[in-house]
Amino acid sequence: MITCNDITNQLKTTFNDPNDKIHVEDVTGGGSCGAKFELIVGSDKFEGLMLIDRHKMINAILADILKQIHALNMKTWTIKQYNEKMPSSK
Repeated sequence: MITCNDITNQLKTTFNDPNDKIHVEDVTGGGSCGAKFELIVGSDKFEGLMLIDRHKMINAILADILKQIHALNMKTWTIKQYNEKMPSSK
């Protein structure tokens, strides 16, 4: 069974700058259709990338994990965007 820590640890292989932000939440609930996660990554590695390219980057990093979960909702922001949208996490 995939956990939030599994996802976080895999992402940290790429998003390893001290300023990078990773937040993963298990939102599976009581349904039986499989594991569901919400993911927020803040990193300047996204600077200049279109949203689709940011998501492709995450999908490539999590390729093996994605085979084992039902759904992943992701927000991929630069550090500036992260700080604007998540002010309590500065």
